Amino acid sequence: MKRVFACCLLFVLLNYPSFATNFYLSNNGNDLNSGFTPSDPWQSITQLNTALLQPGDSVLFYSGNIFRGQIDILNSGDETSPIYFGTYGGNDPAIISGALQASGWTIYSDNIYKSSFANTPSHLFADDQHLVIARYPNSGYLLHQQGTADTGFVDSALTQPDHYWDGAGIRMRTADRLYEYNQVSTFSNGLVHFLNNSLVNIENGYGYFLDNIFSELDGEAEWFFNSDSKTLYLYAPGGSDPNQLETEGSVYDFGISIQNGAGYIKIEKLQFEKQAFSGITSTGVVAHLSVDDCSFYLQGACGIDFNNGASYCEISGNFFRNIDGAAIIAKDLSEALISHNTISNIGLLPGYGINNLQQGFGISVDRGNGVNISENDIDSTGCSSININGNPVLAEKNNCSHSMLHFSNQGGIYSYGSNSDSVILRNNIIQHVIGSNEASPITDINACGIFLDELTNHYLVEGNTVAFATSYGIMLYRGGSHHTITGNLVYGCDKGQLCFKEGPTSGTNNSHVVKGNILYAIHENAAIASTISSYEDFAPAVFDSNYYFNPYSFFSMRRQLITGTEVQDHYYTLSQWRNFYGGDASSKETFFFRNRFITIDTIGENRIGNGTFNNNTDGWVNGTPDNLLLLLDNSTPLDNGCMKLLTTSNEPFNYGDSYYSGIPVDSGDFYQVGFSCYSLKDGNLGLFQQQFEFPNSASNLVRYFPFSGVRKNYQTVFQQNSNESECRLVTHLLFEDSLVWLDNISFYKVNAFYEEPSAKSRLYINNTSSPATYDLLDSIFYDLDQNVVSGQLTLAPYSSAVLVFDSSLITIADEPSQQTPAATILHVYPSITTVSAGINVVYNNQFADICTIEIYDGQGRLVFKNISGESFQSLHITLPSSLASGIYFITLHNKNHNLKSKFIIR
Repeated sequence: MKRVFACCLLFVLLNYPSFATNFYLSNNGNDLNSGFTPSDPWQSITQLNTALLQPGDSVLFYSGNIFRGQIDILNSGDETSPIYFGTYGGNDPAIISGALQASGWTIYSDNIYKSSFANTPSHLFADDQHLVIARYPNSGYLLHQQGTADTGFVDSALTQPDHYWDGAGIRMRTADRLYEYNQVSTFSNGLVHFLNNSLVNIENGYGYFLDNIFSELDGEAEWFFNSDSKTLYLYAPGGSDPNQLETEGSVYDFGISIQNGAGYIKIEKLQFEKQAFSGITSTGVVAHLSVDDCSFYLQGACGIDFNNGASYCEISGNFFRNIDGAAIIAKDLSEALISHNTISNIGLLPGYGINNLQQGFGISVDRGNGVNISENDIDSTGCSSININGNPVLAEKNNCSHSMLHFSNQGGIYSYGSNSDSVILRNNIIQHVIGSNEASPITDINACGIFLDELTNHYLVEGNTVAFATSYGIMLYRGGSHHTITGNLVYGCDKGQLCFKEGPTSGTNNSHVVKGNILYAIHENAAIASTISSYEDFAPAVFDSNYYFNPYSFFSMRRQLITGTEVQDHYYTLSQWRNFYGGDASSKETFFFRNRFITIDTIGENRIGNGTFNNNTDGWVNGTPDNLLLLLDNSTPLDNGCMKLLTTSNEPFNYGDSYYSGIPVDSGDFYQVGFSCYSLKDGNLGLFQQQFEFPNSASNLVRYFPFSGVRKNYQTVFQQNSNESECRLVTHLLFEDSLVWLDNISFYKVNAFYEEPSAKSRLYINNTSSPATYDLLDSIFYDLDQNVVSGQLTLAPYSSAVLVFDSSLITIADEPSQQTPAATILHVYPSITTVSAGINVVYNNQFADICTIEIYDGQGRLVFKNISGESFQSLHITLPSSLASGIYFITLHNKNHNLKSKFIIR
């Protein structure tokens, strides 16, 4: 035996070069060739795996060819001579495929075909379409009624015979952040028992589907594999003949498996596709690896998976798409660069992919050290675009969009854990963080732009743009300390732009700095900045020099207090917030206010039978007599009698409600509510449209309005979404606001139209690495400091701005919250004019007396004044020739009226 071994070893040494070697592979090659030249290539990965690669060796695959199998790298290169994998002979990448072809399909029955297949496939593809294993139901989810710890659940809707589902696969949502795959051990009488314990206890009401049972092969593009007979069955997609399709089954786990701690490896210009698990993985800690200009496509788990640790790695310029689990996952990654990768459609098949919390990420780095994640383009991920923690880690200039498509309670960029410290999130663009409660009993969606979870510390969140998150733009959740939030622009997020949520223990979310941010909401029910806590003294941050903007609300800050089942919202204008908080001196708030629905005209009578209170408060009910006094009063600046509301309890969570009932409303119709108010103090009044019958839920109209020692007149328009024959209009007064007088309360059906908020408050984003210039045409805009912007707007790379277009700027009014009742609207046309054309003003009624006409510029300076000599309903005004381009305000006032509007000179 020794003699035979010696001869074999001598043969290998004589035929294996002692210097760096190029190995060539081609579909037209032969494994009996030398493999050392393009003219004498090998054919298969199997033959390649027999080679003992040395430092400086190159493995080259012929351009455009498909090589099926798994490459095992056992040896390392060195610092000056890495081992290289790439393409030769053309510009198209060679393809490393984890799939084998299925052919020779014959009809089994109807549209079901069968084919012999020697290996057990993990996934099946037809013309690169990912097919699903035969499932029940064919779409959607079943909902179980009761979990049984981590061993199974009960679903009485499963009426199949006992043991019907034994051995079936089960794909289920088990938490807001988790889908799991398991197998049914036994099934009887609606009880599903798992083969393996689930990762979390099964809560009641989550969704699932069952698969991998041949009798459920009844829907297009479903498949099943019989491992005993080695037969594939396919319900042909679209009624097509699968012999006319490129049908492939994934059988190889990885494209490249780096083993034995091998390192100093360079991989470029290759395409990895259809691996059962990952395109590239390592069995141990890998070091000094670069992956550049490669493509990863249709992997069952990951594009690149370094769950066992890696250091000094670069992953740059690659393409990842249509991957079931995640694009890039790395644990214990140090001194690494992940940059300029394009990532799309990741983790979009719920129940497939990775069977743990790593599912659905674009890029996930856990316990990173010295990691730079920069200038990646990530679109459409089931969970977060980027999951990151470590010390230190930098994520900057990444363009993240359409994340959280199948999960909730995370963010577009998400971070959690005690290992997170000194992380920088800078100049990232994060848009459309969606969230999903599919297959979940939890109706609330918490999908945020940037989500800093528990135990994170000393983060710098700087210069990011976050827009259109379903929940909050930036969320600091249940813990973490010493974060600096500065220079960010957060726009159009549904629940709020910035939120601090305290954990169960007081003081766990603390010592943050929030300065120099633009927080811009575009919905009346969207908060600008929020705190949520069970503790009244929750003060998580120092605030200053921020822009708190919401043209559809009057409040800069919301504090939500939660005690047991009690939840109470407290709203603050910027001045109220300063008085309460004692800071934020240099911040600015909205300088103009609008309604999203614009009234054209009113229909019918006022549906409040007693809204003027001339003689009594008839029709109004004190809904909380223990907490509120409801009185008639004539001693205020309001008109000929009014309703006085005074809270009488000073206990936390106490409030006073009064309401008017019997108001009919119809689904789809628009309604305009108006009122006048006055007080001896600063406070806020809630106004709700509420169902008459128990539980008297508030819907459609839920708004708050500030009141003060100056009379204010308000209007708001809402669209009804249900039919109610006797709804209520409720006034809601918290105990600390204590006192308000109300008058002229109206509730009209109106003709109205929706005015898109983003058209009036325009968001410009440059998500590229070069400066971008936007042509503003002949439009006149204002920036948030009320400076005129026209001509062009230039944005630096990875930056953004909001410009106000055609706004009802209220810079000359004593109280910016004052609004004009619908019956006294002043129209100006053309709204965009020239000095030579002048303007026309039209008043709904008629000025019966002479009035003063004044025009102010955007800085509130008087530029024109005249006295009308007679009554009029319309009037042409010749403008002074000295007026420059910009936004102007016109007021018409006499002893009975004080009307205002705006126009633009271009």
